[in-house]
Amino acid sequence: LLGQVKIQNKQNNLIHYDDYVKKYSLQTIHSLITLEAENYTYKSRQSITAKYRRDSSAYPYSYKQKVLNVLDGDTFSQTGDRITYRFTVEETGLYQIALKYYHTNRDLPSYRRILIDGEVLFKELTHYPFSKTSRWKNEVLGDGTNHFQF
Repeated sequence: LLGQVKIQNKQNNLIHYDDYVKKYSLQTIHSLITLEAENYTYKSRQSITAKYRRDSSAYPYSYKQKVLNVLDGDTFSQTGDRITYRFTVEETGLYQIALKYYHTNRDLPSYRRILIDGEVLFKELTHYPFSKTSRWKNEVLGDGTNHFQF
């Protein structure tokens, strides 16, 4: 016998980016930390894999041998799929995040939930859109007007 059952989104009180960034008075850091998509730390399903793409815009690239250089979008397409990367920043401050992606599967954007330290920091990261592209695109996370700082 159950008393009261309550099902709810545990992050229903998320603030908007403008309110999030007001909480910090740190300097913007202009250093580059590069992570390669195929070098993830954790994946939510065993079948999510990296693959080789013969494209000089993909890194690493080798014309002589096959090297894993992209995340296989066909294996990373189900609701709830999750990839985790771990990295360390050397300096305290605000950083921008840019992602290089290639999305041709549909005419609609692909939406991803972006978490930092295991949490969605503000509403705009709950369903972040990645638009369809005809080639590789570098996307600095933002709202179309400003780049987000973390």
